[in-house]
Amino acid sequence: MTRSDRFAAACSAAVLCALAPPAAVAADLPGGLQAKAEADIDLVLAPDPAAAQSGPYGAVALRWSADAVRASGLRWGLDVAGEALTGDGRRGLARALPDCPAGPRAPDGRARAGLVSGLSGPTGGAPASGQAGLSQASLWVQTGFVRLRAGIAEGAAGQERPDLPGALRTLRADGGLIDPTGLALADTGLSLAGPAPGLSIQSRRLIGLRATASYTPGAGWRSVGRARAAGPDLAQIDVRDVWALAASFDRRSPQSGVRWRAYAGAETARAAGPDAALMRDPWVVSARIARSSGDVSLGLAWLKTNDGLPGADYEAVSASAALERGDWLFSAEASAARAGLARRDGRTLQRAASRLVGDHAVIGLAASLGQETGAGMQDRRRARLALEAGLRF
Repeated sequence: MTRSDRFAAACSAAVLCALAPPAAVAADLPGGLQAKAEADIDLVLAPDPAAAQSGPYGAVALRWSADAVRASGLRWGLDVAGEALTGDGRRGLARALPDCPAGPRAPDGRARAGLVSGLSGPTGGAPASGQAGLSQASLWVQTGFVRLRAGIAEGAAGQERPDLPGALRTLRADGGLIDPTGLALADTGLSLAGPAPGLSIQSRRLIGLRATASYTPGAGWRSVGRARAAGPDLAQIDVRDVWALAASFDRRSPQSGVRWRAYAGAETARAAGPDAALMRDPWVVSARIARSSGDVSLGLAWLKTNDGLPGADYEAVSASAALERGDWLFSAEASAARAGLARRDGRTLQRAASRLVGDHAVIGLAASLGQETGAGMQDRRRARLALEAGLRF
């Protein structure tokens, strides 16, 4: 067992040990242990005869958290989350791309995939009919100045990155779980560091500012939506020793009520495995900014990575706006991406509206337009309608 594997096992063991005793120790904590559970359940109808897996699609996200405060003022807690998805056959962006120039290959002829985007050129990326995974199982301790976290969790970037405005949960122009057009190429939420077993340290938020640093020994943890390619015709490359640093700003003006959120982060890692000599050590940089005022929210996002391959730089940018009117939420989203591995550009436009029905139900409709262009390929354009019905608890 490698040092990284031992570290991951130790983190997981610590979390499992923490899961067992809360009921026994809760009585010893002032005020007891406070727990909260949440769930998102969605059904998506997005007819697309070109999809690797036919619909309807479903997505479930479950979250449970608990925290307590000791007499000394020390806070500690446990966060657990899991997801399941039956989708259109992708793993995040990971999929084979038709009309893609032949990329670099391993000595045995297997294709290589981007270590960040998961794009795999003309072959590889066997589709998955269903996915399920534990996206979080971490224990944290907070002092007056910092929060230490160990276990399966997002890295620093994922912990600090704010959400973008949008009317729907699974259908997004930027990093959607479901892609009705089959042409979406933009995801500014790509990450090397998580979710996976690791360690992080996070500062207190002072005057709206907060920073997080994290270390992830190995980034091979399976989770829903993770952009990892798979298949027997792909070379297997490990991503090891992921270091991440991120900072965020979150502050609402007491006079105007305007809320500003901003984020910047960077990640770097080491390519490992038998074919690592022909790869590059991957890195990712990203930034976001969002503004909310009354019923209107605006957001911008950007990400760039070398994708762990020579000449395979990937860059994505997106903009979104949302308007709330009573029980209705309307949004407009646009995204664009350039994938060096595939030598193509992708653009997605989406208009969406959702409505709260009762206390827990949400129903929404999205109209999406996707386009892909590139040298040596026929331009593709598709327009699709999709329906999302969900429950929020």
